Amino acid sequence: AVLGADEVEFWVSGAGILEVRPFGAGAQLSLSPGAVPQLSEDRAYQVRIRPRAGGMPMASFSAGHLFRFPEGPAAVPAVDNTFSGLWYDPDHDGEGYLVEVLEGGQALVYWFTYHRDGRQRWFIGLGEVEDNRIVVDELLDTHGGRFGPDFDPSDVVRTVRGSLSLSFSNCREAIVNYSVDGIGGHLPLTRLTGVYGHACGQAEEPASLDLSGSWYDPAHDGEGFAVQQFESGKALAFYFSYDDSGNQAWMFNVGAVDNGALEFPDLLRPTGGRFGRSYDPDTVELEPWGRLEMTLDCDRGSGQYASSAEGFGNGNQNLVRLSRLANSGCAP
Repeated sequence: AVLGADEVEFWVSGAGILEVRPFGAGAQLSLSPGAVPQLSEDRAYQVRIRPRAGGMPMASFSAGHLFRFPEGPAAVPAVDNTFSGLWYDPDHDGEGYLVEVLEGGQALVYWFTYHRDGRQRWFIGLGEVEDNRIVVDELLDTHGGRFGPDFDPSDVVRTVRGSLSLSFSNCREAIVNYSVDGIGGHLPLTRLTGVYGHACGQAEEPASLDLSGSWYDPAHDGEGFAVQQFESGKALAFYFSYDDSGNQAWMFNVGAVDNGALEFPDLLRPTGGRFGRSYDPDTVELEPWGRLEMTLDCDRGSGQYASSAEGFGNGNQNLVRLSRLANSGCAP
């Protein structure tokens, strides 16, 4: 909980509504005309929030978050494979969320971000799909791995750092609520990319060679690659790994796809962002990292990298698929 918070207090200005909910990444307030007749349709209101502990406020109310009470009931989307993709807050350009909606009502979420001192940081969590939400109760970070041939999976330490939930108003807009290291926050999100064959609002068949998903070398358990193909000939790749001192590192960029051959000639390594409310996209620096080539089929493949950045070097990995999207063309 945030500094010992056990509840969240909601105040809707102009309507005299004060509600309290248990604290958590999924805390939310639902309003309906039958329950709150004082709300007027199509009128704008502000909702303010603050944490509480033992029934007492711990801080002043937040700045107001504007919402418009809709005319009639709004349809709540059901999260499915078409919500997979890259999501971000434009005011936090340089960090974001990679979402994979899987079979069985689950979703894999990566959060690529930074420490408060500008070092790279990434989180991973397996969540449950609940109507229009993805709820990750255990958000993990890692440390201890060493990049390259000296990588030893037993060096990797996984730690639960918090939780998060993604609430989707449609397949283009969402809100993330999170608690990390005892500090909570929320951001409005916009979809940056979708996934080829899993388009939002369109009835299309996934590619028979559906490469989108997560890949890793079992001998390098604790690091790996996330691939999201967003056009027939283009894909986005993230390499979630470590530096030679055991600190987290992540690299990314767009590359070309030709059947099962993927080529990313210019991976970048962003640094300098500051986690949380003090985040400023202007402090993010994109450092050239190197080249990545992958050859994949539906279940396995290989990866070769060559880095020009200090402390990394060259190497290759034997890859197997870790995850596949729901309704994948590569379904077993």
